[in-house]
Amino acid sequence: MTWGYMYIFIFIGTHFLVMMGIYLFCKYKAALMEQMMITMALSMSFGLVIGVLMGIIYHDNLLLSILMSMGISGLAGANLGLRLHGLAGIEGFFTAIMAGMMGSMLVGMLSMRETIIIFLVSSFLLTGTSMFSVRHILYRSCEHVIRKYDLLLLIATCCVFIITLWMFPDVLEQNPPSVKPLHL
Repeated sequence: MTWGYMYIFIFIGTHFLVMMGIYLFCKYKAALMEQMMITMALSMSFGLVIGVLMGIIYHDNLLLSILMSMGISGLAGANLGLRLHGLAGIEGFFTAIMAGMMGSMLVGMLSMRETIIIFLVSSFLLTGTSMFSVRHILYRSCEHVIRKYDLLLLIATCCVFIITLWMFPDVLEQNPPSVKPLHL
């Protein structure tokens, strides 16, 4: 396994563990619709990233990439939702499956260079959605923490964006454009 894939798995796993830790330690309770909206946004982001990643790994086999992304995304979405409510778990499961399928199918239609750009955009979407959800959950469960550390959370979000962009592999170095010689 290459370092690029290891970095990506650590990136996704860290986001997932942060969300599970926030759910565990904050005892987030809100209206059911609010819980379902948080679950839908998070599981859509996780499903899209996982779907694009499975499409990259299994680029030549569309069926396998769709099935793998559906399974992994569905488990992630259900775990994200079941921490809040049973209906939110069902919502998270189906939203993540749908986003995982769409991510895999999108990769199947694009070239590898375009796929890497789509993966970078979906990684930014995952980071933004996770940080927004963390801020919202902290605001609902312990408002005094957010009032005290809101600027620090914003700075941390910007740093994660910059680190993601900086550590992301260079597309042109990995896939140099092919130059065809001219025959005179």
